[in-house]
Amino acid sequence: MPTAHKVLVKTGESALSRQSNTSDRSSTKEISGTWSEAEHKLFLQGLEQHGRKWKKIAAVVGTRTNEQVRTHAQNYFAKLETLESAKKLEVEDEPMMCRMSWDERFQQLVEYKEQNRHCRVPRKCKANSQLATWVKNQRTAYRKNKLSAEQIRSLEGIGFVWVLQKQERSVVWDKRLEELKQYRQAKGDCKVPHRCKANPQLGEWVSTQRKAYKKGKLSPEQIRSLEDIGFVWKPPRGGH
Repeated sequence: MPTAHKVLVKTGESALSRQSNTSDRSSTKEISGTWSEAEHKLFLQGLEQHGRKWKKIAAVVGTRTNEQVRTHAQNYFAKLETLESAKKLEVEDEPMMCRMSWDERFQQLVEYKEQNRHCRVPRKCKANSQLATWVKNQRTAYRKNKLSAEQIRSLEGIGFVWVLQKQERSVVWDKRLEELKQYRQAKGDCKVPHRCKANPQLGEWVSTQRKAYKKGKLSPEQIRSLEDIGFVWKPPRGGH
C-alpha cells in the first residue's frame, strides 16, 4: 500500500504539472500580440477608475500583465500627445476625420487663386471657411517660424501675402506713434506742424488722426495711446 500510494501521488503530481504547463502556455498565448478593441476599452475603464495604478488596471483588463499594461499606457499617452500637437495648426472645430494635410489645403488655395486671382481668402468665406482658417494659421505659423523653407517657397510661389493691408496700416500707425513720442520728447508737446520739414509724413499723420477722431474712426486703444502723451484733438492756430 505505501508503494502504491507513492506511485499514485507521483502520477497525480505529474498530471497536475502537465496541466499547469498547458495552462501557462495557453495564458501566455492569450495575452500576447496586439491589443483588441475590447481590451483597450477595459484599459480606458481601468485608467479612469484607478489612474496610473497598472496592477489594478491589469486586473480590470484580465488578459494582460502589469508590464504589458504599462507599455500600452506609454504608447497611448504618446499618441495622445502627438495628436494634441497636430491640433494646434489645424482647424479647431473641424472633425478629426475631415482634417486634411498641408499639401491638400495648399492645393485648395492654388485652386482658389485660379478662380479669384489672389490668395486672400476672407475669414467669412462661406464657400470654404476651413480654407480661410488654414490661411490665417499659415500667417500665424510664419510669424512664429513654424513653417518649413519649402512651405514658405510654395506659398510665396503663388503670391501668398504674409501681412494684410489692415495689419500693414496697424504697423504704420504704431511707427508714427513712436515718432510722435520722440517729437514730444524733443519739443515738449505733440503740436507737429502740418508741413513739418523734419518729418512731413508725421505732420500729415497727426492731421489725419484729428480727422479720424472727429469721424469716430479711431479705436478706443488708439485714442488712449494718443491722449496718454498729451495729444490735442483740436488743432492749434498757425497750421499745427
